[in-house]
Amino acid sequence: MAALTANVNPTEIYASDDMLITDSYFSLLHYASGEEIVTDTEWKYLLDCLNGDRGYSLDEKLHMTDLNGLDGSV
Repeated sequence: MAALTANVNPTEIYASDDMLITDSYFSLLHYASGEEIVTDTEWKYLLDCLNGDRGYSLDEKLHMTDLNGLDGSV
């Protein structure tokens, strides 16, 4: 957890215009702190976006995570 905040200012990431970086960082931070469960599907989506294999869409990601919560899979 300390590695995620030692050399990074979370406020600067939050203020970033790059939603993919912001979402990826905070997903990792919340997962590492135990605040939330991040599904394999969500990790795969973020990784695909970071690799340039697909475009990032917050609406698509939120829809995907909402669906994961509805069927009980985590």
